[in-house]
Amino acid sequence: MSSKLYARAMAPGLDAAGPLGELATRHALEVPSRILTTERFVLRPLVADDRAAFLDAIRVSRAELDRTHPLHEPGESDDELFLRQLRLQAEGERTGRACRRVGAFLDGTILGAFNVNAIARGLSFEGELSWWVRTDMAGRGLASEGVGALAAHALADLPGGLGLHTLHAMIEPGNRASLRIAAKLGFTAVRGVSARVRVAGEWRAHDVFALTSESFPDASTRTRGRA
Repeated sequence: MSSKLYARAMAPGLDAAGPLGELATRHALEVPSRILTTERFVLRPLVADDRAAFLDAIRVSRAELDRTHPLHEPGESDDELFLRQLRLQAEGERTGRACRRVGAFLDGTILGAFNVNAIARGLSFEGELSWWVRTDMAGRGLASEGVGALAAHALADLPGGLGLHTLHAMIEPGNRASLRIAAKLGFTAVRGVSARVRVAGEWRAHDVFALTSESFPDASTRTRGRA
């Protein structure tokens, strides 16, 4: 795997050398959750101070998001959306049912979101991976970098990672960019399985892809540190 997909778990006093490490450490002090760094940015929980940067990313990408990955609920304002995202993140952290992160550059610019939702730890340990990157930063490999880092963290053993065995991604057949990312990271199509996802007010068929800890065997070495 490319070194760009290497993720380090950041906590106060751990591997904080360099500007990205300093940024991750600062946010680790503010948010009692794991911070991940990639080669170019950090993956961290959304905080209240992110409002302007997060909404800027949404506004720039609104047309594409509404088409493929709608975030707004019907009639929902930007401010209401942002508050709901904060609530979803807090609920996910509290229950362990989600690991929701934003990608952020050193200057505070939000480049997108990377989430593991519907985490289940029963007979199977699995979750649903989703992501989006702002449209004015498409084509730079940022999505692959963020998805790879979060996938590594999700599939790494506890306590360093989430301890999941399988990640699923639901992708529309015509979404070539997401299909390329899934292929690059080793996701494989689940034969004979499809999902109906509500997008822009209609139910659309999505193909289901899976990534397992066996197919991502070095996941346990990609996340270090402690929460």
